[in-house]
Amino acid sequence: MINNQNDNLNEQHVPITNPVSEPSIIENYDEELEDENSKSDSSINKSIDKTADTLKNINSIKDELCKLPLNTCEAQYIANNINPLVNILYLLAQTSSGLSASSKFLTSSSVVHPKNSDIRDTIHLIYKLNDECEDIYDVLKKRLKILLDNCD
Repeated sequence: MINNQNDNLNEQHVPITNPVSEPSIIENYDEELEDENSKSDSSINKSIDKTADTLKNINSIKDELCKLPLNTCEAQYIANNINPLVNILYLLAQTSSGLSASSKFLTSSSVVHPKNSDIRDTIHLIYKLNDECEDIYDVLKKRLKILLDNCD
């Protein structure tokens, strides 16, 4: 074991002589750099040309759409004057239907007395919601008539 340690120490003290070679110098460095720059410039130019062509195509499609007999005012009228009323009418009708089902369940329940004032209040609320639905429907019908009269 002592011999092994001495051998290891001797190996550590042996000088290593490797000749250091100088780094290789690229003689054509400038030419290769110019080639890479020209390749990247051409790819950038191709990308710009492709983007310009795409934009031209989009603009031509936009011009063709403008030529179609579409009335954007009608779309805005529907979005601003018709759709909100339809949404409100739908939500009121859904609420009325849900309350109606609940009150029907409560009146047929053996736990709750059918003449309970809360059930009666819910039934009155259902009638009020149905009246609101009728009023909104009347306004919606007038607005749709205006829209249809302008289409002729």
